[in-house]
Amino acid sequence: MTQLVLSRSRLLGLGGVEVLLPSTATGGSAILNETEVMAATSGPPTDQYTHSDVTYLVLSGALAMYVDGRVTTLKAGSLAHISRGAEHAWATPLAQSARFLTLYLLGSEEPLSGGLHTPFEYTKCPFRSREALHELTVGGDGRLAGPEQRRLTCDGRMVPSSQADSENARALALFDLSD
Repeated sequence: MTQLVLSRSRLLGLGGVEVLLPSTATGGSAILNETEVMAATSGPPTDQYTHSDVTYLVLSGALAMYVDGRVTTLKAGSLAHISRGAEHAWATPLAQSARFLTLYLLGSEEPLSGGLHTPFEYTKCPFRSREALHELTVGGDGRLAGPEQRRLTCDGRMVPSSQADSENARALALFDLSD
């Protein structure tokens, strides 16, 4: 199946996630998202995929990646391939936003039933509400990793999910005071 992805008409700089290539266009074999996130933002809680691999390509800015206990910062042009079963999470650093592509290579023969296969877009940072997280994570073979939900902070620490946004806000306030 051939799919052409034309330039989008959305305004860059607003932040959010856009499905460029839904699973319905790939026969259920892949999904390609473009994400734009402001600085000092934690992504979804750590998760793992049982049957699927995930690849991140940073187009601009920087993205901190947590993979199986190790945190690495990816700069523009960097790529991270996360093999199925690996625990992973991401965040943007304190002073840098990020724009990146996420390619999900779906290993399950079950079609996705959740938000990743249909186009959606947010006008604010997509990961600040439970509803947005649910829309991103429902369906597919992903599951939250570990007994406790944790998220990566802008300074590279794993904290309980409920504390990540306040930790990022505190770090951002201290950063602003030092200017």
